[in-house]
Amino acid sequence: MNRKYLVASLISVVLFISACGADVAETYDAAQPVPGVEATLLSSDGEAAAALEVTFSHEAGFYDEPFNLVLSAPAGARIHYTLDGSSPTTTSPRYERPIRISAPRPAASVVAFCYEQVSRVTVYSVNAIAIMGDQTSDVATRNFVVGTDVFTRFSEDTLIFALNSDPFGLYDHYEGIFVEGIDRQNFREEYYQEHGRQPEVGYEMHMENPTSPANFNRRGRESERPVHVQMFDSEGELHISQRAGMRVKGGFSRTSEPQKSIELYARDEYGDRNNFPFAFFADEFTHDGQLIDRYRRIRLRNGGSDRYAGFIRDELGQSLFRQAGHSVTQTHAPTAVFLNGEYHGAAWLKSPRTPNHLRRMFGGETDGFEIVSGGDLHFSRSWWTGEQRATDDIHEVNDLAREGFAGADGQARFEEFSSRICVDELIRYYAMQIYLNNYDWPGNNIEMWRYFPTEEEENDPDLHPFLRDGKWRVFAHDVEAGWGVWDGYDRMAREDTIHDILTGDTTYRWSSGQGSAFLYGILSREDTSAQFANVFVDLMEGAFAADNVIRTLDELVALIEPEHNYAMRMDMLLPGNEWWPSMYGVDESREAIRRFARLRPSYMYDSIRAHMGFDRNDRFRVNLTAGDGGTAMMNLRPVDASATGNYFAGTTINITAIPSPGYTVDHWMVNDARREGYVVAVDGDSAVTVYFRAN
Repeated sequence: MNRKYLVASLISVVLFISACGADVAETYDAAQPVPGVEATLLSSDGEAAAALEVTFSHEAGFYDEPFNLVLSAPAGARIHYTLDGSSPTTTSPRYERPIRISAPRPAASVVAFCYEQVSRVTVYSVNAIAIMGDQTSDVATRNFVVGTDVFTRFSEDTLIFALNSDPFGLYDHYEGIFVEGIDRQNFREEYYQEHGRQPEVGYEMHMENPTSPANFNRRGRESERPVHVQMFDSEGELHISQRAGMRVKGGFSRTSEPQKSIELYARDEYGDRNNFPFAFFADEFTHDGQLIDRYRRIRLRNGGSDRYAGFIRDELGQSLFRQAGHSVTQTHAPTAVFLNGEYHGAAWLKSPRTPNHLRRMFGGETDGFEIVSGGDLHFSRSWWTGEQRATDDIHEVNDLAREGFAGADGQARFEEFSSRICVDELIRYYAMQIYLNNYDWPGNNIEMWRYFPTEEEENDPDLHPFLRDGKWRVFAHDVEAGWGVWDGYDRMAREDTIHDILTGDTTYRWSSGQGSAFLYGILSREDTSAQFANVFVDLMEGAFAADNVIRTLDELVALIEPEHNYAMRMDMLLPGNEWWPSMYGVDESREAIRRFARLRPSYMYDSIRAHMGFDRNDRFRVNLTAGDGGTAMMNLRPVDASATGNYFAGTTINITAIPSPGYTVDHWMVNDARREGYVVAVDGDSAVTVYFRAN
């Protein structure tokens, strides 16, 4: 039998409970091999094991004073335990005397740039089994978060995740998902056999690069390891304690040491439940207005491409996309992560991009959602349903844009195009990505979703409009490679991003080389080109206005800065480099965002004139007011109460009324003239008010 896996169906395979406290004893009966778990085989009778158990003298939780932990079991039983997250077996230390749980005091920082005393709060994770004859109890676990300053260690909004998973499944050369391991070794050996030399190290595809085979680059279920997840708030209240699965996630950031981005999966098969029952995010609601309080998966993200810079750009981009009216963005929360009792760094908790989560947001059935991913000119097979129709369809839509919408057949192509993709959302999405100058887009990081309604659903008046129309829409994700992230001289704010994408210029923007069918299609038609230009006005005078960008940035900094600064003091970002990243460097990277926000509009107007022919000095003004009982959309800019927009002369913008539930449009006043309907169009200076009335 292969000792790396536990095979027998009657064997209790231990899944280790989180490094921060659960007052339960748990096992997982496995009929199939579980990667990353190795233990001495111990016979266990279910009923006998239930009576045979280990008890603890202290409950799991936060402690600011040391204590002696006493373990107990029925007379005649012996106890074995571990403190390192590994499975207790007959070869583990035998319990003979109380275990001393210390409460560390603040001590000197690990890095040279900080001279302050820092918290040394740590986690003791005690896993124990009782053995009597040929009977073995379930594993009992208590987790103790300890330190003299534990009750002030974490900021108010920070969630504390304590993860416990067998080190074998994380760090073993063959099975570990946190290491280069055997997969990288095999890659190098195969390369040497083919080329007679070792591969160069770099970022080109022919080199050994971060995406080359490595254990941490494994995908799918083979890369999933059992984990016990526990989550506390900053006051020490336990909100989650359950078994789950974990995988390494990300692109180049998978190479980050020691901290990986970790995706957590709640599954029935792990023996607890198929969701994490907590409302992690205060601004995520179901289609019927309820706060989302259950998640099938969540991600603890290590900052991605912004990890060694501001540690905030994706969260800033997602926040601004949401403010600008984008339909599906990722929300976030600051976290502190412990893995097997060791501090694992600061991370942003991210909401998922999955069919189940879309179902929670919009209704419908999970199986009806289809997702494709890739770059502008190439999308991969649907992730979830496995339906080739999704990939075929988005390629057909992309081909329509590539042909353009001018000429004799242009109108017919555009009608077909707009029947299959939400053009308004596509235009706004492309404008936002271009504005922030995302270097890792559009040749990468595009994910689209649609709903494939049944015939019955197509006739359901209560089905969400996004689902009934079956059109492709765009996820917002991985938007951190902009906002001056690699820019000491504000070059990124000055770049003509539209030119670089249309021409495939990769001098700086490595993801421009393949061009963009969607951007070409937008600019090939007079009305969509004009709308595209005016969407930049929506952004620069709305969500992406410098003052709003800076205000949103400062709010996010206040959320993550306490934990991120602590992680830097503990040398968790670039271990061994005592001077970088430093708090000074991080502050300078965030200041680069502020400079970008102030500089970008002027250069964006130059780009609009060069590619769309509109002059910033030739515009008309619209003053919009939405009365009680609803909101409005001015061009593609959401307006809650009132707003002013300065749009390009020679264009027409639509203003759409959006009544609140229980209200309808009463009438409009446009320059003192009454109008009816849900939409009004204006093409010159206008004072517009929409009035609503209760149904």
